[in-house]
Amino acid sequence: MLLAAAVVGCLPIGVLRTQRALAAPAYAAAAGFALAWDPVPERLPIVGAVAALCAAVTAGVARALAEHDSPAVDGLRVWIAVGAGWFVVAGLGVLTGVAPQVVWAVLFLAAVLAARFVPELVVDVPDQYLLDLERLAVTAWSARERPTGRRGRIVVPEQAVRAVADRGARAVTAAASAVLVVVVVTVPLLLASADLPLDRTGARCLVGFGGATLLFAARSYRHAAAGRLLRLAGVAALAALAVVLLGLAPDGREPVTPPAAVAAVAVALGAVLVLAAVFVGRGWRSAWWSRRAEIAEAVCGAFAVGSLVVAVGFFRYLWEVTG
Repeated sequence: MLLAAAVVGCLPIGVLRTQRALAAPAYAAAAGFALAWDPVPERLPIVGAVAALCAAVTAGVARALAEHDSPAVDGLRVWIAVGAGWFVVAGLGVLTGVAPQVVWAVLFLAAVLAARFVPELVVDVPDQYLLDLERLAVTAWSARERPTGRRGRIVVPEQAVRAVADRGARAVTAAASAVLVVVVVTVPLLLASADLPLDRTGARCLVGFGGATLLFAARSYRHAAAGRLLRLAGVAALAALAVVLLGLAPDGREPVTPPAAVAAVAVALGAVLVLAAVFVGRGWRSAWWSRRAEIAEAVCGAFAVGSLVVAVGFFRYLWEVTG
């Protein structure tokens, strides 16, 4: 049934063909996950790789069958990029024989970094809308005369601006949705697979700093839906970390900090943040606070990248070799 739904969703027919094309890779991923499912934790990366590859291939087929100006094209491109990237990372992890926590940590960090750099890649404005070609052509070394009047000036049509904005909004929303999915899937697996003490500390630091980076990155998004998705991803990562730290996870580990102390600190920090948000006008509107937020985002991102070395066990391996 899942494979049939994926095939039907790729067909460019019907009124809701855009929605069906965007949902078809999800059905294909579910079908691949069901076919390759294995409950052994060491085999979960290859199961995820198969599901991601099925989604990427289905998205490629739907992209090839869709019309050139279809609204689903931008979302399908994100499906292809995320599915192919997931398959490459998980496939390399399986071929090299690394621990599953390495795959989940790399995928989570890639999602955190993508939240910062995706808008620079997906929002593409044609050069002819940014440069006045006639002014560039008339220089001191040119024999052409400068055109007089306003008839020869290039005017950007309103429809072109709207098309660029709509295309960028769709791509950014699809990328933010992909970041949310990757974070929700990889964070619990990373925290569960990092069972050694030093690796566990690195994984928790990676999740904590990564979730904070997502929350800080969401403030720079002017698109409401994409910003909410990134905030939800950051909250999900920090919530999973809180569950582990409070000892509420199913593995029954002892809590790192007493729940009463954590609750008191959380309430105090929440009150301070609410007052700060009221003072600056719905958060980060002030130039001073915005600058501090940029610094905090950069610091959290740098700590997240540094925590990757500890979370994947590389620091522990060097410690064992030198010890």
